[in-house]
Amino acid sequence: MKLKFQKNDDGNIKILVGDKIFSTKFYIEMIKEIKNEENIEAEFSENISEEEKKEVNAMLAKINNIRENDTSEETDDNEEIDDLPF
Repeated sequence: MKLKFQKNDDGNIKILVGDKIFSTKFYIEMIKEIKNEENIEAEFSENISEEEKKEVNAMLAKINNIRENDTSEETDDNEEIDDLPF
């Protein structure tokens, strides 16, 4: 699955799959693809900064590596999540 990140005039970043805004339907599809060992890729509009690209790519690298680090142990639901650029 390829996610496209676009920044609007207000500086907010939206995520698209093809030409449609990312929704629950795409989230479920993305989880299925990860379980099938398919990688999630990113495409960026011109107005996304290099720092934002770097942060998104780092996030996607973690997502794509989930299956490699998957354990049968429970995770801590209170674990702090890094701030995302959107």
